[in-house]
Amino acid sequence: MQRLLLLCVVSGVLMGSWSPLSAASTKSDVGLNAYTCMFYFSLAALVTTFPIMLVLMKKPYNREEPVAMSEFFGHGCAPLYAALGGAIWALGTVVNLVSGEQVSFAVSYSIGQSAPMVAAFWGVCVFKEFKGAPTMSWALMGAMFLFYIGAITCIALSAGSDSDSSGGTNSTNTTNTTFFV
Repeated sequence: MQRLLLLCVVSGVLMGSWSPLSAASTKSDVGLNAYTCMFYFSLAALVTTFPIMLVLMKKPYNREEPVAMSEFFGHGCAPLYAALGGAIWALGTVVNLVSGEQVSFAVSYSIGQSAPMVAAFWGVCVFKEFKGAPTMSWALMGAMFLFYIGAITCIALSAGSDSDSSGGTNSTNTTNTTFFV
């Protein structure tokens, strides 16, 4: 249990570091653009994924026995679905980086984090995962959708509120909020 908690904390810190670090890389003297930022991110993922996966296959968190290499690659169309999912994820990341240069990285990242809401919508409407669920589950799901939509709307509307009282634009607001999302 402690290993799983540690994995969650480390993963959360790494995920939380993504937006501030990518924003800083485009604003630094090096001046990476969205595409070079994605290139280096993909290269780092390629280099680190396989060693990490080999360690996790030898000592998995959710079972005692190691995972065989045949299980790693899956059966049937599973590798193709994984590659398709990775391609869609990469496209979304590039769009997130490009839009972060246009609006602010805080707004772009926040709107990009609406993926769980989209997944829940598909689960409810397309795959009928809540068929036969108790009324309370439906009420909580509805509240989740409302709160999520409300939060994303507030974040998107806040993009236009970074002007100071003198009528000029205060660019530090956008930069500062980027590091706290």
